[in-house]
Amino acid sequence: MRADAPVSGLQNVDSIVLLEIIVTVENELGIEIDEAELFDIDTVGEFVAVCRRLVAAP
Repeated sequence: MRADAPVSGLQNVDSIVLLEIIVTVENELGIEIDEAELFDIDTVGEFVAVCRRLVAAP
């Protein structure tokens, strides 16, 4: 999967599956992504960057 791949265009990933992925990542990393910020994420790379930022936050 490429970092510039659009989140909305991932093959075989509908909105329910995408929500499950987000919740799983949040739970595994112990983070919570703000809903408004989620709507600004367009690519896989942006999602990874947000997760990394939140994990590094004090």
